[in-house]
Amino acid sequence: MSYLRLRNLRLPLVALVLVAGSAIGLTYYRQLSPGEAMTSAGAGFVKTLTDEQKMTALMPYDSEKRVDWHFIPKDERKGLQVKYMSDEQRTAAHQLLRSALSEVGYSKATRIMQLESLLNELEGGKGRNIRDPHRYYFTLFGNPEGEGKWGL
Repeated sequence: MSYLRLRNLRLPLVALVLVAGSAIGLTYYRQLSPGEAMTSAGAGFVKTLTDEQKMTALMPYDSEKRVDWHFIPKDERKGLQVKYMSDEQRTAAHQLLRSALSEVGYSKATRIMQLESLLNELEGGKGRNIRDPHRYYFTLFGNPEGEGKWGL
């Protein structure tokens, strides 16, 4: 290739690199941070709730119940139970959960929920009131739609 030909290609090549770099940069800046994504998903979930459901699902951020968490099955829990959510609300709840966890974490959480039916079967139906894939609760402390602290 002659020097003149290479020189003629220089401008289009520089332009291509600049356009590609700009596209990558803009894509990076358009994405929400994890906190922004979770806040957006939380606000989306809250918008799907009725006023009555909000009374159950939303608690003050400073509530003592925020740190009263157990992974073992219990008769009483705080928050809105998945079984009482519409399909739209369940989808929004899972979008919130997905935004709060890594892909691996979300996959593990949903598999654990799905295994409740199998555990009920293995336990001979003895845990039918506890072993239910829809017997999980969503509780938001604070409100992602407002200002200030909030958490899931």
